Parts: sequence; structure tokens; C-alpha cells
Amino acid sequence: MKHSGGEGLNLWFQASRWQRLFLSVGHGLALTTVWLSALPMPTTLLLSAVLFVSIGFGWRKGRRPPLKQLRYNGEIWTLVSPGHQVREGRLLGSTWCSRWLILLHFRLSGGRFRAVPVWRDSLTDEDYRRLQVVLHWQADVS
Repeated sequence: MKHSGGEGLNLWFQASRWQRLFLSVGHGLALTTVWLSALPMPTTLLLSAVLFVSIGFGWRKGRRPPLKQLRYNGEIWTLVSPGHQVREGRLLGSTWCSRWLILLHFRLSGGRFRAVPVWRDSLTDEDYRRLQVVLHWQADVS
């Protein structure tokens, strides 16, 4: 059920420390699993190197938010990348909300799919709450 009215959304993102923490914990657990497994030493070393490279790329990518800005006027979602590329998209029903993380799924105007993780600390508390309300009432995502 969509509701009309309201001013829409204009959200500005910042880099998330929670994303980096989640990434670090996940890689740490994977690294521990590799070393506790009964794999041959060359395989263990190779997998460890892959994990270290992966976390390095993840930390580097985590310095920038996935979006610079997100706008919603009641009908159209506009995504602005950190490189200032503007794309319009349609929010999909597979979008998911929780208290700490929102996963936005969009079908962009060119037909491509885009998933945007929104960690709670990547927006102000007020903006995160406003996004949850808009997703629940206007975009009908529970």
C-alpha cells in the first residue's frame, strides 16, 4: 500500500565503520577456519594471502559510501554515486530492513540490478529512521 504526500527523501551518506567491522570479523573468522582446517600448508598459505588481499580491497572500498546521495520524491528513486553519476531506479520488493542494516534493491533505468547496503551509521539517526518509515509506508517494504 502506497501513501501519497510527504516531502520525500534527500539523504546524504557517509562511510560506515560498521561495514568495516563486519568485514574484519568475517575475514578473521575465515582466516581462523583456514588455519584450523586440515589443508596442506601451501593451500593454507594461498588462501590466507587471498583473504588478506580481499580485506585490503574491502577496507579501501569501505572508505567511501556506496552512494553519495539518495533521493525519493514519492515515485522515483534517484541514486547519486560518489563519482556523481546519477541513475534512476525502481525499488524492488526484495529490499530488506532491520534495525542495523537496510539492503536496498533497485532495478535501474537501463535494466541493471543494483544492491545498496545502508548501515545504520552511514546516515544520521533521523535520516535512517525516515528511510525505514518511507520504505515501510510509501514503498511497501516490511
